[in-house]
Amino acid sequence: MRASEILKTFGLGELICYCSKVFEGEIKWAIRREFAETVDDVSRRTWACDGFCNGILCMKKVQKILETEGKNPDIKNFVLRREKLLYPVRKYNEELWNEFEEFKKKVL
Repeated sequence: MRASEILKTFGLGELICYCSKVFEGEIKWAIRREFAETVDDVSRRTWACDGFCNGILCMKKVQKILETEGKNPDIKNFVLRREKLLYPVRKYNEELWNEFEEFKKKVL
């Protein structure tokens, strides 16, 4: 039932997270209907930032949507907390890890 409401209200929109198959409409629903204020809030209300990449690939997109919706994404705390969970990425996907490191430099 919720899926049809999301589609009717916000549409599908862009694919935000390839790991978790989360779409822009779901993020907007979480913000406007479930009162998500930060990237952590969106992560708890959707599957965004919880796939194999642990948010490396989608947190920038979620951050942008939150900012567009007038919210403060609190990306710094999200990045610091997620860094501890990223050992498998660091060990097995150097390119993805390097992308995270570059993003971390910008937000910290």
